[in-house]
Amino acid sequence: MGPSAAYAANFPLREGSHRHSVSQLIPAGTVDRFTVSLVVTEAERGRDFYGVSLSLDCGRAKKGRASATWEPVRVLAYGPPAWESLDEIRERLSRMAGRVRELAPSGGESVGVLFNSTVHPARTAMDDYITVYENKLKVLTAALGECLKHAADDTRIRTWLTELERATEEIEPLRRHATALRASGGHP
Repeated sequence: MGPSAAYAANFPLREGSHRHSVSQLIPAGTVDRFTVSLVVTEAERGRDFYGVSLSLDCGRAKKGRASATWEPVRVLAYGPPAWESLDEIRERLSRMAGRVRELAPSGGESVGVLFNSTVHPARTAMDDYITVYENKLKVLTAALGECLKHAADDTRIRTWLTELERATEEIEPLRRHATALRASGGHP
């Protein structure tokens, strides 16, 4: 049985909650299907997840109003999950080390590196950057794990989780890369 109607619910918020009502009237004793597309206008592709809860008001029954509410389900806002590749992280670490060497060849104690809206001391910036990246991978893995619990077809989610696992295994090689950059001359 295909859907008899389709609705688009716009969610203009990145935080907080939003409610959208759909009214579908069907005769007693019959069934119906309809689709509701969630349109998230401010979501960042592949990085925003939402908790979605469904409530049904089934109208009046002999014993009063019948209703049901389901536990929230975590869903990816849109697009596949996104994170930086190992090559992108290595390139950023190399640029960071090169810039610190350029600005402070004698050690860089007075130089800070800005990322993630925070200034990090040059001596810890590369390790801090790797930690931020590692934490991002953990957050994506946890969020996708929640999505997996409710997926009708879990193939894509399992593929993404495998890719995240591979990316996580590269954290220690990234730390060794950062150590090699520091040892290559003048970077604290």
